[in-house]
Amino acid sequence: MVFFINWLFFMENLFFQRPVVLPLCLPLLFLSTYVQDLIEFMEVGGLIHRWWSEQRMWLIKGITSSTFATLDFILSQIGCSAPGFNLTSKVKKEEENKLYEDGKFVFSTASPFFISMGTIAIVNVISFIF
Repeated sequence: MVFFINWLFFMENLFFQRPVVLPLCLPLLFLSTYVQDLIEFMEVGGLIHRWWSEQRMWLIKGITSSTFATLDFILSQIGCSAPGFNLTSKVKKEEENKLYEDGKFVFSTASPFFISMGTIAIVNVISFIF
């Protein structure tokens, strides 16, 4: 019992008595991670513009996959999930190929992926206002 009380006092001193340095470390960790990723990308012959496009693509992939996975999980838990697939054109036009090589997005067809990205963008804009 004495050990437990000593442990509680130690934890209280550790977490509540010392000044918090963590908020100062978070921006540094964020920047150092991005700088390290940029350096590694440039070491293999990548350009800064390509790296920035790759960062945007990771953001889009993360938003859309998480949104649709969560929606699929919720629907499967309530029993509304139905397996299915949509047929899409896999043929790339030469103009789309050139835009892809330039690192630009092609928004030629409507896609449910844009709903999640648009919603996240609207929420971010509203959060800046309030």
